[in-house]
Amino acid sequence: MFQNNRTIDSNGHNTTGGATPEERTRRFLDQWTGAPANWSAYLAAVVIVALATLILHLADPYLPLARFPFLHILAVMAVAYLFGLGPTILALGLSLLAFVHLFVMPVNSIEQIDVAFIEVWAALTAWTVGMVLGGAAMLAVRGSRQRVETLARQLQEQRALLDAFMQNVPVGLGFHDRETRHLMANLALAEMNGKSLEEIQGATVWDILPHEMADKAAAAIQHVFETGEPSSFHDLPAKLDGEKYYDVRHVPVSTPEGEIIGVGVVVVDVTEHIIARQALERSYEYEHHIARSFESAVLGTIPNRIACFMFETAYRAAFEEARVGGDFYDVFPISESKIGIVIGDVSGKGLKAAVQVAMAKYTIRSHAYEDEHPKIVMKHLNLSLARQMDIESFITVFMGIIDCRTKTMTYTNAGHTPVMFWDASEDKAAMLPPTGPITGLDETGDYEEQEISLDYQDEILLSTDGLMEIRRAAGTLEPEDLITIYAAAKKSGIHSAEGMIEWVLKASRGSLRDDVAVLRVFVGSQSTG
Repeated sequence: MFQNNRTIDSNGHNTTGGATPEERTRRFLDQWTGAPANWSAYLAAVVIVALATLILHLADPYLPLARFPFLHILAVMAVAYLFGLGPTILALGLSLLAFVHLFVMPVNSIEQIDVAFIEVWAALTAWTVGMVLGGAAMLAVRGSRQRVETLARQLQEQRALLDAFMQNVPVGLGFHDRETRHLMANLALAEMNGKSLEEIQGATVWDILPHEMADKAAAAIQHVFETGEPSSFHDLPAKLDGEKYYDVRHVPVSTPEGEIIGVGVVVVDVTEHIIARQALERSYEYEHHIARSFESAVLGTIPNRIACFMFETAYRAAFEEARVGGDFYDVFPISESKIGIVIGDVSGKGLKAAVQVAMAKYTIRSHAYEDEHPKIVMKHLNLSLARQMDIESFITVFMGIIDCRTKTMTYTNAGHTPVMFWDASEDKAAMLPPTGPITGLDETGDYEEQEISLDYQDEILLSTDGLMEIRRAAGTLEPEDLITIYAAAKKSGIHSAEGMIEWVLKASRGSLRDDVAVLRVFVGSQSTG
């Protein structure tokens, strides 16, 4: 049921915590004395003590030197340093046994027993103290040496990992001093500069880079040393073996105390990215040109006047660099007495939107010629779009059919922005709200139509949703806000489509965030020329 997550090291130790007392004891002893000695170490301890004993015995056990057996002490110290705790204990016991039987016992047979006794224990005390101190010192030295060796090995491993990473990562890496010398560099950085590793190591930026680039690099390194802040260059052009572009970043390298000891440099080759971006821009410009040309051909020109009705258009892009939008308008005669007016907005932008504009425009025209009821035209348009357009595409459309004889307009608003109507006789503005759903989403969409009367100096202002989506501090405009602004504009004498866009922008204190198309229909007199 329970998973055993313990891991065992190369010495058979549990390294994941929860160790037994025996494991903790062994780990402690190994830390201070090294790994457990093998039989050859014990044999070496016996040999070393035997040699020390033989040398002392041959030197005459009655010499004063024999009373203080430094040779045994040195032997035990050597065993402790070389082999660890186990062989040291064996060497200590053998040395004590040899000293007592070979050097102390003969002294006990001397007649002055009291003097000999004192000398014996003095010698034993000196021997024991020397052995213990010397062995402990050697064990401490051995433990320290092993810890230093372990630390050095770990540092070497980390350096090897760092070197392997630096030399294999496909990014230029380096380290500079205050004189801009390359104290460290990887192969990628050398290749970016057209040099070998041997050539770049120790060289300054002026030795490696073209003069202008070297000045920039030196200034960046100096900036980092002086301020402690990173410095970056993006899309930096360079001509070595052809046009190249790099992103270069210089960063401070500091000690734990905060002292900057050097500057690291990271260089990324972004040539492919720049080339791809340039190709994309060219492709965009080409598509933009085609879409603009296509859109202009599709929209054509709007007649200034048909009978007593006058028409005016205006277009304002939210951004100069914006792609071709899906806003469109149309005015076309249906019969001798009837005129079709249309404004719409296709979801999306670019060439795809321009194609959908063309499809919508000519679908509306073709069905309007067959049936003069806007709700029937919208139903055919909705069915056609729902079957041909993808699920993410849709079109909002307002269509009106003006009867020049009766001076009425029958209209259907398929989910489009409410159209504004100025009633000159009442001197007030009104809205023509939606009468059906957006086209292209559902084949079963149903539409209604409404009718209004048009008299002299009345006006219909059709616009796309960019006018309501003007960005301002209080948020986008509500329909009530827009009709209020429109009424104020009319009472202030604004009589042009372009002037209406400008008035709304100033009155709302906002800015465009989407393109705006405006179609203005004004009722004049029959005699107006």
